[in-house]
Amino acid sequence: MLDMAVTTRMQQSGTGQYSLTIPRTLALVLGIHKGTVLEFSLLSDFSFELKKVDVNDRPTRKKVQCTNSGQFLVNFPRVLADATGYAKGTEVVFAIDKKANLKISKR
Repeated sequence: MLDMAVTTRMQQSGTGQYSLTIPRTLALVLGIHKGTVLEFSLLSDFSFELKKVDVNDRPTRKKVQCTNSGQFLVNFPRVLADATGYAKGTEVVFAIDKKANLKISKR
């Protein structure tokens, strides 16, 4: 993994949807912007790899949103959050792996 890790916390909306704010620096380095579709892939250590894909056709694929303040958000698939113990307030570390994909893990 490259030496560019940033920590954030899992958020939860009033409707129960989990989301993560993607650190702006990492988003810019990886070419992630509003409308980018990311696929969440569960790894053996219960971390996730987020890969850019073309089509949002599965529950594990989510489209990046942009807030009015310019932050990038991605919804965290509920089924994956429930299965792995990621919840509101979970501290999450973002990093870039050797294949230039975004990786997230619990701190």
